[in-house]
Parts: sequence; structure tokens; C-alpha cells
Amino acid sequence: MFPGWRLRGRRYAAWYKAVEKPKLTDAQFHDQEDFTINLTGFRQRFGAPK
Repeated sequence: MFPGWRLRGRRYAAWYKAVEKPKLTDAQFHDQEDFTINLTGFRQRFGAPK
């Protein structure tokens, strides 16, 4: 991984939160990233992983 990426990612997250979700606490903002994507039929369409 690129050494500077982690720091830039943190700055972006802080900027995004301040602009898009200013009323959320840090914990609430972080909890928004807990989601599930249902990929029903994925293996039938694309096959099993190699």
C-alpha cells in the first residue's frame, strides 16, 4: 500500500464529514459504512472464483 494514502484518506473523510454530514458524531459517521450488498445470482452469472 502507498504510505501516504492512509493519511490522505483520513483528511478526505474529515472533509467529507464536515461538508456532507456535519451533524453526525464521528461514531455515527463511521457506522454508516456498515452495510451489506446482496449479490443474488452472482455465481450463476459469473461462475465460481478461480
